[in-house]
Amino acid sequence: MLFQTEPGRFQSLDYLFGELAQNLTYLSILHQNTRGAVYTDNPDEPQLAVVWNCCDTVLIGGDIVGAADSILLEFFSETLIPEAKAKGIPSLNVYSATDFFERLGDLLGLMNPRKKIKR
Repeated sequence: MLFQTEPGRFQSLDYLFGELAQNLTYLSILHQNTRGAVYTDNPDEPQLAVVWNCCDTVLIGGDIVGAADSILLEFFSETLIPEAKAKGIPSLNVYSATDFFERLGDLLGLMNPRKKIKR
């Protein structure tokens, strides 16, 4: 299960995102210049985090092995995708650190994505 993080704690999550910590969407949300939501697996000692700009961009950082598979699948299917559909968002662009790209691709492949682009 992922928990929504309070805005005051956003900036303490940089270490989970690696090179994505320089992503403009990420920086704008974490510095509260843009509306967005941040979710973590553990509010006190997060190992996994998801940043969503409440539109079409999702960034995933941290440890996405082991139990994270079921946590992310549950989050996408029960929270993120229904909320995006309710807002009329037809698709989501999902980004992860390079180290996790293949693992994330395998995980999201279970949801039948339209296409997979490495960025």
